[in-house]
Amino acid sequence: MDITGNSLPRTRTVYAIGDVHGCPQMLRKLLGLVLEDAGRHGGTRPRVGFAGDFIDRGMDSRGVLELLCSAWMTDRFDWFSVRGNHEMMMVDALAGTFDPRTWMLNGGAETIESYGVEFGGDGPDRVLRRFAAVLPERHREFCAGLPLAHREGELLFVHAGVDPAVPLDAQQAGTLLWIREPFLGYAGSFGARIVHGHSPGPAVAVTQSRIGVDIGAGFPGGTLSAAAIAPGGGVRVLSAGPAG
Repeated sequence: MDITGNSLPRTRTVYAIGDVHGCPQMLRKLLGLVLEDAGRHGGTRPRVGFAGDFIDRGMDSRGVLELLCSAWMTDRFDWFSVRGNHEMMMVDALAGTFDPRTWMLNGGAETIESYGVEFGGDGPDRVLRRFAAVLPERHREFCAGLPLAHREGELLFVHAGVDPAVPLDAQQAGTLLWIREPFLGYAGSFGARIVHGHSPGPAVAVTQSRIGVDIGAGFPGGTLSAAAIAPGGGVRVLSAGPAG
């Protein structure tokens, strides 16, 4: 797989954030907590890594992408992200290489509606054409340009996980975007500490081999949390609290 970043030893805390799923208010609240936490620990312009899935399910995917593309974000954070399977579904549906109905049934309908496009009884192909006509090019380019993996020292950010039976440099895109088992149940070493989203849980999952940061944003009762991963590997958790 093509990995951005590098494996040099880290000297900074990295704040890892999981699946946002169309919830910009929770994201802005969590980012405010990150700024406060970094300030308390003597840092400025904190390093933030996202595990993808910014869009779908929640009601304001457009607002999330606007926030990520804003000067507010660039000025305050040194940040990166990997691609989620939901970005993949949207981009590939627009390119004609993924079934738009499947994307819409998996949260894409909410993304489309956040851009003011109404379904009105039309079929998925016609709705997709109207969505493509109003989707800002910067939003499309942002989603299409996200890498599958990012190396940050001993940390490897991917969306879903890796196949423990396959070397890291031979992982397939479908695995990185979709896997759950056998990744989640594996207790050995992956060759890097994997930071991932995709599989929601009630809290940040922390083991020696992986850190799971999908806390169910976009689902009823879900929220967003950030795992503050220190250079020595210790993890502190910041939470945006309950939705709403």
